Amino acid sequence: MVKKTGRYVVTISGIDMSDFLNQFKPDKEFPDERWSFTTPKLVLKSFVSAFAVYDEDFHKGKLENKPYPLEPSGYNSRVEDAEVPVFVFDKNPEATQLRENGWMFLLDNSVVIEERLRAKLLQIQQSDLTLLAEEIEDGGPFADHWKMIQSAIPDAEMQIDKFFKLVGIVLDSNGLEDHAFVGFEFQTSWDKDHGLEIVMHKDRVLARAGMTELLSGYGSSIDGIKATQEFDLAPGDFRLS
Repeated sequence: MVKKTGRYVVTISGIDMSDFLNQFKPDKEFPDERWSFTTPKLVLKSFVSAFAVYDEDFHKGKLENKPYPLEPSGYNSRVEDAEVPVFVFDKNPEATQLRENGWMFLLDNSVVIEERLRAKLLQIQQSDLTLLAEEIEDGGPFADHWKMIQSAIPDAEMQIDKFFKLVGIVLDSNGLEDHAFVGFEFQTSWDKDHGLEIVMHKDRVLARAGMTELLSGYGSSIDGIKATQEFDLAPGDFRLS
């Protein structure tokens, strides 16, 4: 990273970050609704989603050549990726500085952000397993599946790097303190239909939801975060006032 005239200028894949908005190209699935660029992973580089509930074929399925990143599940969730796409759901020039500030904060503070994400994922892992405990105790398909998981990952309650894979980062058009909200999008072993989104502001966790549910470009992300916090504000989350 090079500092010039009081601001940071970063090059990713030959693109100068001072031209921040122009590096986002039309998304292949929804070219009129979202845009992205791809960058080396900054956080959770070795995390994968190695399992899928009740799905024996998942562990034997063939990897896709170029899977779409924002899919809640797929065989490629089992393997590490060196890169991750960064998305926006509009190209509003008025939000460019907000987004660039949010992105620069992630670049400059990736260590602490990874620490906060790890803590949140551990909290989610333990919460999800608590909800599934009755099914595990009652026997049946999930109990058998859980035994298979434990044979591969003896410390499954704590070893979160085999249950969540970062597959996308969303920079919102809203934020606080001149920094955009940032959504970290995950494939997860416990919900292959919805995935997981963890929304942060700078180094503070705000809320969790399904993949892109809060930062999708539809409706107010601030209202969505506040509504989610009313019924799911976990210890350590930062409440929006």
